[in-house]
Amino acid sequence: MTVTAVKETFGNRTLAQDSKYQVSINRQFKVISDVINELLVNVTQADGIPAMYDAHPEFETALMVGASAKQDSGEPCSWLVDCNYSTNPDSASAGGAGGGGAGGGVEQSPEVASQQKGSDPANRVENPLLRPADIQLSTGFQSYVMEKSFSPGATKVCNTAGEMFATPLMFRFPFLIVNCSRNVLNFDVSKLNYYVDRTNSGTVTLFGGTTGIAAKSIGAGDLLVENISANRVLENNVSYWRVSMVLHVIVPSSWGNLPENASPGFDARLRNVGFNEKLSGGTALKPIVPGAKVPSDLDETGYKLGDVDPIYLKFNVHPRGNLAWVNNFLSAGAF
Repeated sequence: MTVTAVKETFGNRTLAQDSKYQVSINRQFKVISDVINELLVNVTQADGIPAMYDAHPEFETALMVGASAKQDSGEPCSWLVDCNYSTNPDSASAGGAGGGGAGGGVEQSPEVASQQKGSDPANRVENPLLRPADIQLSTGFQSYVMEKSFSPGATKVCNTAGEMFATPLMFRFPFLIVNCSRNVLNFDVSKLNYYVDRTNSGTVTLFGGTTGIAAKSIGAGDLLVENISANRVLENNVSYWRVSMVLHVIVPSSWGNLPENASPGFDARLRNVGFNEKLSGGTALKPIVPGAKVPSDLDETGYKLGDVDPIYLKFNVHPRGNLAWVNNFLSAGAF
């Protein structure tokens, strides 16, 4: 089995250009073999058929991204091979410009198509590195045990004997979910594993600048990096990283009369209760109420609390970190 001849037919030539000046081109070749059952790989990779990623002879920025072959029913030893070229090989398909004609141009990858949503593709900033960040906002909720109801009333949630319910009553506190994606030339991979699941160690200013959202001062522990991902993209001959980040943010609000255990942050607050209290001197413990099945409130020093409001202890359940760089990401600053 041998391919005996390859020549360009100059037929079925197509060229498509989209609103971002991305070009897709089709060239057709005729391949002749000495047998009718020639191996397909011998047809598409025969001498004279352009190799993958070869440049088009007239458009140097258009690269060969795929080939399709069809046997000639009238001449079984002959094959027609369509070679497809694209100026954006990262988002082109092998049959994009050939076979079906040049109707739709180059299909953009999801990373490209999702940028600057709401704008006509022709109005997008041509250089992907100069585009603003894409931001989406939604709401999530954190659940807490309700130990006092909201005003009016603000009554203690307990039974008629003054004990806590075995099945606690829960309430939800809202937080902001920020989905942000932007393009960067270089990406520090340490951000993928070091900063995820961290909260801010100090006050951070978010938004403002180019975001179209009024700047907000976010207190320590009120910003959580939930997720970071990065995809490599090639567009308009620019290779860049499409970095996406999911943030959970407690935005300062006008909520008033929150229950004491409402933690407007992502750390934990637990009611200071126990079955034992310290002995005098604090060197040993003794039961507060021998055989009790319900814990008692404790004061700051570990002794049984008097008839006053309970005390809550705060615990950092997420590692802290310097997240000042996050706002640069949102506002398209240096990152």
